[in-house]
Amino acid sequence: MKTVTENDLKKVEEKIDKLSDKIDKITEIINQLAISQVETKNELKGEIRILNETVKGINTRLDSQDKAIQKIPDLAEKVGELKNWKQIAIIVFTATVTSIAWILRDGKI
Repeated sequence: MKTVTENDLKKVEEKIDKLSDKIDKITEIINQLAISQVETKNELKGEIRILNETVKGINTRLDSQDKAIQKIPDLAEKVGELKNWKQIAIIVFTATVTSIAWILRDGKI
């Protein structure tokens, strides 16, 4: 076998140093990816919270609309008991108020 010279040892040392630098770079990249993953996860959680609040708001509005819709048969029965001219006046008034409300709310016809 050959004897190991100092030049050979220096070459091995340099290679080890280069590998060590590469390992440090890889470790740095892995840490950055982990941080990025945590940030993305937090952003997604925030967006999910916003969506949940939006869904709750929609559910609240739907519940209130359901209550209003349930009152329609009672109102129709009460209107049916009135005289014809009163029925027509109530229908015209209700249609006018509803139309104005829709126009003001949506800004469209």
